[in-house]
Amino acid sequence: MAARRQRHTLKPISPESLEGVEIANPSAGKIKTATVHHSCHPVVWLPAHAMEVIWEPKGYNEEDASRVSLVMRPGAGEVAELDALDSWFVAYLTKNSDRLLGAAHTEEQVKQKYQSCLKRSERYGEQVRAKMNLRGFGKASFWDCDNKPTEAPEEFRGSTVQVQIHVKGIYIGKEVGPILEVTDVKMVDGAEKVEVACPFGEEWFASEMARVM
Repeated sequence: MAARRQRHTLKPISPESLEGVEIANPSAGKIKTATVHHSCHPVVWLPAHAMEVIWEPKGYNEEDASRVSLVMRPGAGEVAELDALDSWFVAYLTKNSDRLLGAAHTEEQVKQKYQSCLKRSERYGEQVRAKMNLRGFGKASFWDCDNKPTEAPEEFRGSTVQVQIHVKGIYIGKEVGPILEVTDVKMVDGAEKVEVACPFGEEWFASEMARVM
């Protein structure tokens, strides 16, 4: 298996872990994108807890899409971390609005355009949404409960998963928001039974075991 690139890990998302994270100049086009990086390295988020998959992953107007949206139900800790990430994006975009948005914006103007990846619904509660590639370039890696490579499940809905998420960048158009992409998925039986997954490291495993013991 190929070695993983050096990366900057947000574990947890906090002002301290976000220090040094930057957004590159946007691409050209009607809908622009800009890469998030830390000293040219990818930025990834490792949620501390497993999350339930709410719906079957779907692509945009495609039944058998290779790039889909994975929608999960976050716990209180993950909600707090995503709120912190949103606050960082709004502050960074406000400070760098001339370069990234094409004109100076106040914080309130940025907030009016900003679309969080954390959705809140009275009916469905809080949801975190991230893209995931099932085939081709950038295909997500799947891991079983023994930390061994496996294939994507036939059905996702109702599964409990531990994920690694690439904070890939932002899109810029009439609206602006983060681009999150799932790179690794570990299939687990329950949120309280999570063991270490191959990309997630011994430090996370030790802290999780201390939490549940």
